[in-house]
Amino acid sequence: MSSLLFKRIFFVSAFLALCAVRCHKESPAEPQSPSSRYTTFKVEGRHLVDRYGEKVVLRGVNAMIIYWDKLGNVTYPEIAKTGANVVRIFWMNDPIATASDLSRTLANCIQNHMIPMPCVWMATGKWDQLDDCVDFWCKGDIAAVLKGHEKNILVNIANEAGDGNVTDAQYRAGYEKAVNRMRTAGIRCPLVIDASNWGRGEKYVLNNARYLIDKDPEHNLIFSWHPWDPISWGGTKKRIQATIDSVVVKEIPFIIGEFSRSEQADSRASSTPIEWRFIMEYAHQNEIGWLPWVWWCCSEPNDGHSLTQDKLYGHWDNSPWGVEVAVTSPFSIQNTSVRPKSMQ
Repeated sequence: MSSLLFKRIFFVSAFLALCAVRCHKESPAEPQSPSSRYTTFKVEGRHLVDRYGEKVVLRGVNAMIIYWDKLGNVTYPEIAKTGANVVRIFWMNDPIATASDLSRTLANCIQNHMIPMPCVWMATGKWDQLDDCVDFWCKGDIAAVLKGHEKNILVNIANEAGDGNVTDAQYRAGYEKAVNRMRTAGIRCPLVIDASNWGRGEKYVLNNARYLIDKDPEHNLIFSWHPWDPISWGGTKKRIQATIDSVVVKEIPFIIGEFSRSEQADSRASSTPIEWRFIMEYAHQNEIGWLPWVWWCCSEPNDGHSLTQDKLYGHWDNSPWGVEVAVTSPFSIQNTSVRPKSMQ
């Protein structure tokens, strides 16, 4: 080999080696997706975490969409403008709402970066109809929808099942059966259980949550209280604070699933006020989720619970209720909601 050829080969080899080093330095490795800790949202202690282990404090609204916007095409993008991370979706076992509709509304909510929490309303105040709600979730086509979206959803088994005559023993037995039926149907996501007495009876949560969590094969339950009692009926700051303090001490996974500015939504609103500002503030201070009732309801003119006049962000109703809850309060949805990275 001539010395000239040798030199050329040497310099070409050195050049290629230098390029390889430079390319290695300038082309970082492909970013690695974080490994999933779970396949669904999961309860850890009293907190909810997503499948990557990121804590989620639920902050969103109730949305009665089934009869006028069942796919959420109008409603979800408007709610999303608040920064909400969850929507509790009013649903029913009704021919107008198919399994396909349920799947599409869940997908649309997720596409808008919010956690869907579908709930059925067939057992409100009616303990003997809790099984009807469970029958609905366990139907083959409905269960398949829930399993298809399981990594991103919560399921509220039944809205406010039972009145104040439900005993602790009945509550335990009824929900133990309900949870086991839904787990057997393959529904593994967190299940949300409302207090009885139309959601108002915090004692059902405080007395029975630990028992039911222990009986759940997935240990993946959240309990929901609806403090609808006005101040004059015992809905005082003292009671609200005592309830929140108790669930914190007892390590109960807990949300305030409904509340509003007043118990009554008509001309009686001013005489049935609820401590809504205190609920927002004290729940936030204790990392407890809350969802006001309601984004919009139900006719023209709207009732006294609506946050908006017409489902649209910025068209606030029942001043100062709508605008404070959604935007302007230091404890508003916009100022306190954090979306987990898994939903962004």
